[in-house]
Amino acid sequence: MKTHKAVLLLIFTGLFQVSISQPLMHTDTISSIEASKKIGQYVIVKAKVVTTFFGEKLQGQPTYLNLDQKFPNNPMTVIIYSDQLKKLNINASDYEGKTIVVKGKMYLIPYENSKKKPCIKIYKKDQIKIVD
Repeated sequence: MKTHKAVLLLIFTGLFQVSISQPLMHTDTISSIEASKKIGQYVIVKAKVVTTFFGEKLQGQPTYLNLDQKFPNNPMTVIIYSDQLKKLNINASDYEGKTIVVKGKMYLIPYENSKKKPCIKIYKKDQIKIVD
């Protein structure tokens, strides 16, 4: 009986060590549709960047990465303001057509006639990563 307890303890300890030492896996992510319902919460989203758009005449000159569908049907967008693009050395066109993992707080941004779009704003390079 002591042998069984010792074996179970070793197995549990080994599994626990593996689980806490693993980097963030794709199973820890949610879809863009799920994320769009979590306004005000921090999320980690895995989605495909379908289109990008540079708002040259908009305040802050934002670049939009539209996830999973073309605007305006995309469930959410990722916003990177022009100063962050430069500071973080991000080329938005590198993301188009790629699957990304993005993390951050969900916001609602106005876009036309009082409509609002869920989004994550990028402030740090480690918030966004190309995975496929």
